[in-house]
Amino acid sequence: MANLKKTKTLFGFTSPRTLEKIVPEIKLLTEKYKGKVWNVQVQVDFFKELFNSEFYEGGKMPGNVSLAARDRITRAPKSLGFVDLKPVIQLTEAGAALLTEKRLHETFTRQLLKFQLPSPYHKLTAEQFFVKPYLEFLRLAVTVEGLSKSEVALFFLQLTHIDKFNLVVQKINTFRANAKNFKGSRKSYVHGCFEKEIQQIYQAEIEKNDFKTRESKESSLKKFLKTKRSNMIDYADAFIRYMRATQLITFEPKTYRIVIPSTKADDVNYILTSIPREPALFKNETAFKS
Repeated sequence: MANLKKTKTLFGFTSPRTLEKIVPEIKLLTEKYKGKVWNVQVQVDFFKELFNSEFYEGGKMPGNVSLAARDRITRAPKSLGFVDLKPVIQLTEAGAALLTEKRLHETFTRQLLKFQLPSPYHKLTAEQFFVKPYLEFLRLAVTVEGLSKSEVALFFLQLTHIDKFNLVVQKINTFRANAKNFKGSRKSYVHGCFEKEIQQIYQAEIEKNDFKTRESKESSLKKFLKTKRSNMIDYADAFIRYMRATQLITFEPKTYRIVIPSTKADDVNYILTSIPREPALFKNETAFKS
């Protein structure tokens, strides 16, 4: 279970970076280790098998092999409901559908739209997070008529609660209006917006001079802002990559803005009107998976 009490923004699954890559990895895990306890030794054995497989693209064995295994499996595969790791490793019903490799985009869509915060896998209070991120991604893309990657990083990631939706829309509209009047380069404008938003999001930490991050031992405001900006861009990229696997979004050829293709407009409208926005509350993992 991830403890995310200090988390201030939405987070995407950055490993693997492409959602389709989980298919052979889940197949390897469940064929070789089904029924086994997901302990350190099994994690090491699994990752070594993965590293030597024909579909693994990494070039160097990581220093902490068990951590690398957990990074591959406990994020997207487990959180999206494709595998169970307790009490033993086993394939779920959604995972079995995934491994047939038939209409993968539909399987990905179902599981991504179910993903919610909080959940039994992510220890958060409903005051902190109350959202189905991938569902709200679609809603936001429709509402503001497309999103740039910068807008996803700067503003969508702040949509930690459905009550913040209108505020995020307002921020995007203001961002676009101000961009038209900015005298400098687009790059300079976006950089300034990142600094402003990060300082608002992490105001409490900045006021306390709490600049520590797990990515760096250096403790300074400059490094803090740089690290948070990098993380936000990585998470935005992860959300976009995973949403593309649903085939419900595409890129405009000239602007590279993320939009709903006309062929999927009816599907997205049905999704947004039929799926409840509110996350369900579950007492435990068993109730969550049922």
